[in-house]
This record gives sequence, C-alpha cells and structure tokens, in this order.
Amino acid sequence: MRFIFGNIQADEEGYYWLLNGVERRDRNDSFDILEDDLKDISATHLRQMYRGLQKHLGEDYSPSDMVIHEGGVPSDFDLRDLPILPHTGVKFIFEEGEILLAIECFLSLPSYDNESHQIGLNKLNASPPGLNVAELITPPLGRKRLSFLNFDTYSYSDDVWRLAVAIGFNPRSRMLTDLYRDALEIKALIEASSGGVTHETVTELIRGGHVKALLGQPEGDWLEAKRQHADLDSEVGKIRLAQWVAQFANSPEGGVVVLGLSTKNQGNGDVITKITPLPRVPGIRRKYVQVLDNKVIPPIENLAVEVIAHGESDLVLIEVPPQNEENKPFLVHGAVVEGKAQGNFFSIVRRRNDEMASTHPANVHANLTVGRAFLRRGELPRS
Repeated sequence: MRFIFGNIQADEEGYYWLLNGVERRDRNDSFDILEDDLKDISATHLRQMYRGLQKHLGEDYSPSDMVIHEGGVPSDFDLRDLPILPHTGVKFIFEEGEILLAIECFLSLPSYDNESHQIGLNKLNASPPGLNVAELITPPLGRKRLSFLNFDTYSYSDDVWRLAVAIGFNPRSRMLTDLYRDALEIKALIEASSGGVTHETVTELIRGGHVKALLGQPEGDWLEAKRQHADLDSEVGKIRLAQWVAQFANSPEGGVVVLGLSTKNQGNGDVITKITPLPRVPGIRRKYVQVLDNKVIPPIENLAVEVIAHGESDLVLIEVPPQNEENKPFLVHGAVVEGKAQGNFFSIVRRRNDEMASTHPANVHANLTVGRAFLRRGELPRS
C-alpha cells in the first residue's frame, strides 16, 4: 500500500518517501531532504500526506522534523551521508494536524547581566538581550501571509544563543519552495538584526540577496529609500543625489541610501513597501561616484557606492559612514529653488527623522563666525 498526494509518495509505514520521484527516508530521529526536493510540491499535499499517515497509523504517529539541507546532490550520492550536508536552519514540522515552519538561528549577542541570566536553560518566548523577536518579525510575516506562533531560546554562554521560531500558515495555494524562501528571508533578518536594525543590518541583507526582508522597515534617521535612479542627466537630479547623501554625512551616525525600493507613508512616516529594481545601466556606479565627488564638499570619507544585482535588474546601495566633526558641515554645490537648479548657490542639508531638512542661514552664519574667531584668536567666542 502506498499513499500518493501530488508529487509526494510514501509507504504505509511512513518510512520511505518519494519527493518528485527521489527517495528520502524518515529515520525516526531525522527526515533529511534537500532544497531541490521541494520543487513543485504543494503545502496542501504535504499536509494531506501527514494526515493520511496519521489516520492509517493512529494518533501515536509522530513524524520526524523535515530538515532541509542546502542544494542538490549527484545521482550517485550515498543517502546515508545526507544528514552531514550543511543545514539551512529551516524545517517543516507536523503538529496537531497542521504543518508549520520552524527556523533555527545561532546568534552572537552582547553579554547579558549574569545576575539574571541562567546559562543552559530553555526559555519560551524570552527574547535574547537586545533583540525583540516578535516586534522584529511580525510585520514581514504578515506581508508573507505567515503568522508568528512562538519561539524559544537556549543560552550556551553569556553571548551565544540558539533561537527557534515557529511559524504558521494556511497551506492553500502555497508551494513548499516559496514557504522555504520566505523562511530564509526571516532567518536572515533575525541574524542580521541580532544587535538591532542598523546600517550593517540593511547592507548585509541587501548584499546577501535578502532585500525582501526589508519590506515593512521604516525610513528613519539613517535610512533613505528611492524607487528610481537619480536623474544624472539633469542638474536638478545631480543636486538631489548629492543632498540625499550629504544629509547623512552631516548626521551623527551616517546613513544608507538604497535606490530600487518604494516607500509609502503609513501615518507615522514612510515605510518600505515594494522592491522596484532598477534597469541595468553600464557604468552607472562610476557616474554616481563622479557626481558625488563633484557636488559634495569636502569629500566624504570612506563613502561606498555599490551596484547589486537583483535578478536581471539592479539595486544601488550608497553607504555613508559617520564623519569626523571637524569636516562638518558638508556642503552641496548647488541648490534647487522652486524646482530649478541654482548652480551659484550652496546648500547644507541634515536628516530629521525620515525627511531631509535644510539648514537655516542663521546657523550657517553662526558656524562661520565661530570658525573665524577660532582661527584669529585660537579660542571660541563667548556667548
């Protein structure tokens, strides 16, 4: 007797399975499969298989977690060696008649207060230090039609934690490959945000191919998203680009500009809502660098401009590290007045929440006065 649901088959004991015709085995302690095994298998069929086996074998039927390993293997690969392949940290599990996603992360976090921290204990729904798991992942889960169920932590030491997250979903019209990719995005967001969402979080996710994990993230003091390339053929466009970047050079913590992400105001500010990858333009990175070199005074130290492939299109990532205070304010050669470029002007812009703010002329005059006094007398003027 065999159970067959779509592209899944299993023997009556639930031990030997065929996924798209490829044999895999539930060894009672581990059900190891490969990423490639998930192709063209629906979540509904997987649930039907588990429920069918449970009905046949009784309520005591308890399948092993379906552990997903990286990539594919040659046809002559010894199945006994499959468990030693790299584990992706994502599993499908069967509990109370439903299939769930499970994500496992190992995090290196700041040292905990030893007086309240007990090493080696599992803690249900207890976030590791500096990481609010539920707050972090609930928004992206909602957009992916997934639901946060619970998580547990295990502390190996003051700064090494294991985090396991359980995620629910409606299997209707869902494919295992899509669910698996969604889980990888959430896992990447957790790992990148283990110290809080920072410049490094954003740049690491984009460079690692997990830009989807940024959907739902708000713009703020250090993050600016633009849906299109800067218009580098017009003077207005060049000035705008320089202002986007200079505002972060004038901010205490620097910032990141990402081109290829669309935002929407949701009442409390702009939130990243959509990936809008940019058309691939030869030599575009060099053009961005040239404009910034020509328009921002003084040059921004360690400015990074990267073009990152996203499918057949691109994203542009501009990273502005914190700058030395003695180099501030950074000026933009040119200003936009009533929609027109004024090349003989200069502008000073700063970041205020999620918007760019111009510097008042009185502040510019005060800075110049202080600077002149210091150069002449070697001391600051008295207030």
